[in-house]
Amino acid sequence: MPTCSRDSELNLWALQYFEKKDRLPSNKRRDADEQSEEDEDDDDKTDDAPPLSQIRELLLSGDLGGKEANQMAKKAMKLLEAQFPVWMLYLSERFNLLLYGYGSKAELLERFRKNELDGRYSHFLIKGYEPQLNLCKALRALAENLNLLSRRRREQASAITSAARMADFIRDGIEKLKEPIDVVILIPSLDGIALRTMSNQQAIYLLAEIPEVHIIASVDHRNSAILFDDAKLSRGNFIWIEATTYKSYGTEILAGESKILGLSRKMDKCKHSLSSLECVWASLTSKGVAAFVHLARMALGSRGGDVPFWDWYRCCLDDFVVSSEASLRQHLVEFRDHRLVSMKTATDGTDLLHFEIDRQLACEFFKQHGVEINDNCD
Repeated sequence: MPTCSRDSELNLWALQYFEKKDRLPSNKRRDADEQSEEDEDDDDKTDDAPPLSQIRELLLSGDLGGKEANQMAKKAMKLLEAQFPVWMLYLSERFNLLLYGYGSKAELLERFRKNELDGRYSHFLIKGYEPQLNLCKALRALAENLNLLSRRRREQASAITSAARMADFIRDGIEKLKEPIDVVILIPSLDGIALRTMSNQQAIYLLAEIPEVHIIASVDHRNSAILFDDAKLSRGNFIWIEATTYKSYGTEILAGESKILGLSRKMDKCKHSLSSLECVWASLTSKGVAAFVHLARMALGSRGGDVPFWDWYRCCLDDFVVSSEASLRQHLVEFRDHRLVSMKTATDGTDLLHFEIDRQLACEFFKQHGVEINDNCD
């Protein structure tokens, strides 16, 4: 099993962190342990923290264990890809698959989607590793994609707030279709925080019982088997598939909480501080900074803090910040990774960007950097 090499950058940062903690007097360590989360956010302003951009690159590259570990990961992925036809056979026989083993399986499921499903079968991705995942909304989007929502049924679906009830709604809709359909649902991290509730687990089992729905999911937690007893596995016709990838959990880590970014899971909101914004600001390119400033001006100047994507795009295009939609969406991915903004879809299909930073904090931060926002900061 590969491990991080002792000389790796991430390991050196960890050693420096704990060496610094060991140098603290014991009474100070006790006091630090007793501090509240808010105090930790305020005091966590050290200058020797590792650059966010470097950590992010390491996590996304998966290059954490050295050359030998990377070779093992490539070999494991190649062997698993050779099993894709067998997995498709299982799915066609109405089995649902649970992938387990050491290493992230998000990339493996993505390769399965591209190689076996893309352009050939209806499929839907539910990112179980997202802490803010709302399964009921995700299933409502699935019903929309499967054309199960007439005008009357759309009104009924919008009133449903339970994931389990939404799964029942999908089953009824599929049964009423004149032509049979099949859909494959991919769920990386089925044991993710957002999917551990009884209601969400019930919804997954209800979906698994639908003959036209085929589920291939992965589990990562070492105690995830506790969630799936024999009765539940039999009910959903699940079978275990060993799928050790040796891949780093970079995708899952970046999707979750991060003390470096000053994020908190409280009420699915972000909790930035001046120090966390400084860290993010330093990691952005000059074009990224310009795009972020334009977005901040528009968001702080709007009533609800929502900015239509295309308004932001036109603004950046006019100011020569970007030359195409694709380049701006790359910046948007980075902003969402850092929890600077969130995105939702309006009733007319417009992508709305919501500024997740507290107004007063944002104004203070931009003032320190000499950036004029608008009169709302006065």
